[in-house]
Amino acid sequence: MNNKENLRYVAHFDMLGFKSAVCRNIDEAWGALSDLRAALDQMHSYGIKDTYAEKDIRNKIHAKILSDTIICYSLDNTSEDLMSILMLSAQLYYDSLSKCVPLRGGISYGKFYINENLDLVCGIPLIKAYQISENLQWSGIVVDESVANIFFNTRNGSSFFQNDLLVEWGIPSKEKKNNKCWVVNWPKIHFNDFKNKMPITVDKYYAPLERLFGEYNNLSDYVKNKYVNTVDFINNVIKNKNS
Repeated sequence: MNNKENLRYVAHFDMLGFKSAVCRNIDEAWGALSDLRAALDQMHSYGIKDTYAEKDIRNKIHAKILSDTIICYSLDNTSEDLMSILMLSAQLYYDSLSKCVPLRGGISYGKFYINENLDLVCGIPLIKAYQISENLQWSGIVVDESVANIFFNTRNGSSFFQNDLLVEWGIPSKEKKNNKCWVVNWPKIHFNDFKNKMPITVDKYYAPLERLFGEYNNLSDYVKNKYVNTVDFINNVIKNKNS
């Protein structure tokens, strides 16, 4: 590693509803964690190459799993590192969702220290990545202003970045405020992988999650809103892609 300034891109993901899943069925919760681990291991099997730049961005991101939390961080702060954490975060999110493990994530940037021999990590970007996502009522990936600014400034001078990899979206918070955020456009990246006919309904989206969280009708309105907001985002992004 030659990142002397320790400036890195850091992503924080947590599994939605994990505590309730454990209390409801510890065996199913353990199975979900095992699936989450499998999704994380699968992340490094992807080599993502840009059509124009022909840059392989595989293995630029390291990751750790702590119970129901995943921390991902870049080894440097180049444009390839930024592209890597955005694309691989989208891949991790989709792979986890396909294994019926919904995630909520945030990505930030700044000084981040790591000692992999001692399994130590520390930095403000990790705190920010957690803070920008934990109050939002949905399942998805938010990036903070610093990451969005770097992305758009870099994109304007390079064909390496997809134009709509980040989109602005309003996400309700726990206080019912509508927060305009820059979010990773994972449905666009994985549009061809969707098995359900679009637009998708909340019932179809939630059906695979029943084994972990129980019947949808038994959820509180507070929890239901997370799935409603997530499906609303998916359908709107797909609609805009096809328009």
